[in-house]
Amino acid sequence: MLQTLFTIFFPLIAPQNTAQAYSDNKSLMYQDHEYEDKVRSVLVKQLGSDERFPMVYLDNGNGLGISFDMLESENDYFQFTFVHCDRNWNPSSLNKTDFIDGNMFENISQFKFSSNTYVQYTHYDFQFPMPKMKPKIGGNYLLVVYRNFDEEDIILTRRLLVLNPRTKVTGRVRSATNAYLRFTHQEIDFNVDASDYAIPNPFTDLHAVVLQNYSWFQTSLMMQPQFANANKFTFNYEKENVVSGLNEFRFFDSRGLRTFASGVKSKYYDSARNQIGINLYEDANRGAITYLYWQDNNGKTVYGNRDLPNIANSEDYLVVNFELKNSPLFNVNEDLYVLGEFNNWLPTPVSKLNKLRNGNYGVSLTLKQGYYNYFYGRKEKDGNLDFSITEGVHQETENDYRVLVYCKNQFLRYDELVGFLFLNTLNANTKE
Repeated sequence: MLQTLFTIFFPLIAPQNTAQAYSDNKSLMYQDHEYEDKVRSVLVKQLGSDERFPMVYLDNGNGLGISFDMLESENDYFQFTFVHCDRNWNPSSLNKTDFIDGNMFENISQFKFSSNTYVQYTHYDFQFPMPKMKPKIGGNYLLVVYRNFDEEDIILTRRLLVLNPRTKVTGRVRSATNAYLRFTHQEIDFNVDASDYAIPNPFTDLHAVVLQNYSWFQTSLMMQPQFANANKFTFNYEKENVVSGLNEFRFFDSRGLRTFASGVKSKYYDSARNQIGINLYEDANRGAITYLYWQDNNGKTVYGNRDLPNIANSEDYLVVNFELKNSPLFNVNEDLYVLGEFNNWLPTPVSKLNKLRNGNYGVSLTLKQGYYNYFYGRKEKDGNLDFSITEGVHQETENDYRVLVYCKNQFLRYDELVGFLFLNTLNANTKE
């Protein structure tokens, strides 16, 4: 029964939608995705800080800094635009002029070449929004970067959020009320105060979703209000707002190669690839291990080169060898993957683990120098990802949660993002 409930409340990830394959097919995907193997290390963060949640306030002057690398020694010519989406990340019916103020696209003009690296790359960065290209309305947006003014030659896409704060959201995090999930899942209960915002049909037009940490792979179900009292709405379910607590993230630090840091066992020079390689320590299965707290980055990656701290773009791309200890609980018919920000927390073909000669599982990935958080996941026959054996699931795990509240606009009938709340399990009540 517990395993059945775990599968129900864990997000369903279909392999045909998430497997990243680099080919001539560049059909637009309404999710975080790279469309070429040369595109690496995409980073979205708040300007002036290292906060990674990709949200800006409408007409508030704040913005996002966006950067990425192309594994090539010459610069290319890129542009970007954005597309308005509904609350489920499908394209809305609006015209571009309904949600874009100014230019319909902007050029990415800032780039720099790598310095003192074995692997040569070009680093690009830009901002969202731009002075001559801004969103007019709140909601979900898909950022689309493409090459040489050809909107079909897509390079990467990223989900962005624009908040038009019309409601006040308060809430708390606790262990799941459902007895079957009490020791493995976390429940996020919250209230939406719309005293200054008229919602004529709240039980059809008001929706909310809960995100865990910095990825889209671990979310709650889309919810409607459970109760209403005047213009105050309660979201206090026992199923829809429950998310698996998972475990603290695994991590390794490759920012310095002169001395080994956390998780790095050894380094070597790969003459065939002309790259530096590192071997990580063997990872054990954590499914049957008691929960242990340690401070992690809740999934974030931090790039850097401590050996050359004053040289820009000196972070090299390393061959990183992951190794997961075999377990009798692994089914030979199920695939294992390493998941992180480097593959958008999705099971891609290049991150699938292979059987090693010593009986363990492993994979080699080319990753930029940095501090990484990651998980191992097991894909079941139905295509769902399961972390209960490889990582363990605990209600005590420290996690960040973000509540997003959407309301159907009464005039243009689009889903507008009107409320936001940040919570952390160590500070279980609303964080101001």
